[in-house]
Amino acid sequence: MRLGILATALLVATACEEGRTIPEGGTGRRVDTGVVAQKTDGSTTTPAMDPDAGKPLVPDPDSGRPVYYDARPANDDASVNDDASAPVFFDASPPVFADAAAPIFPDAAAPLGAGEIWIELDYSSAQSPRSPTFRYSNTPGWGAAQWAASNASGPEAWDRFNNMQVVNDPIGTSLEIGGGSELQLMIGLEELIGYDHAEVIIEGRSRATSSSVQFDTYNPWNSCGDSGASLGQQWTVQSLRLDLAQCFVIGQGVQAVRVDPTNGTIALVRLRLTLFGAIY
Repeated sequence: MRLGILATALLVATACEEGRTIPEGGTGRRVDTGVVAQKTDGSTTTPAMDPDAGKPLVPDPDSGRPVYYDARPANDDASVNDDASAPVFFDASPPVFADAAAPIFPDAAAPLGAGEIWIELDYSSAQSPRSPTFRYSNTPGWGAAQWAASNASGPEAWDRFNNMQVVNDPIGTSLEIGGGSELQLMIGLEELIGYDHAEVIIEGRSRATSSSVQFDTYNPWNSCGDSGASLGQQWTVQSLRLDLAQCFVIGQGVQAVRVDPTNGTIALVRLRLTLFGAIY
């Protein structure tokens, strides 16, 4: 194709050299005074004779789009046949031909979406450890079904040892997670393509009024996460951000966010998992 375009360009250049004209069927640029251009009807003209000289005349018959050529300067007598050795100046943009359309590349299979995706458990109006309010980021293409673990229709809140309870705390309704208890947010990431890093936010306080609580937050599938986090015993909802790096495994269908107290009891109000820079 490139050779065909080059050959055509050479033929056009030869035609311009011989007749010093704008090729028939083409269009020319506006010419300066003293420059002769030949119109498609065969007549010659200059701006002094015709103010439209050099304006686009006829679209390229093959492509339907303009093909631009620079007019070649003539000598003082403005003859179209003298000084045949003068150079021909083509426009910087080559002629457009029907077979020179931009190539069509195969679909690069771009991801459906990208950005920040999150899931949240809210126990402020829950009736049981397994029934928090689930909330999701407003990300079309990634919702409850995409957060679901394998063989589940959506993410789930597990009371791992069936020994947690929802209580009325001075900060409101919360999930009590004590020693020997573990909360697990069960998820899967089978449709995830990639992400930058993960963060878990814990909101709540120490259930005791005299001491803080320490706990670990991690993915039990690979034991990756944060250890030794702490919430105080103040009667206010406290918020704690935990960096879980890349502890969640792309493509793995069964994994979790586990909250495991190591000293004391948590009154948990909300938990949110966010994957930043997600591609899905």
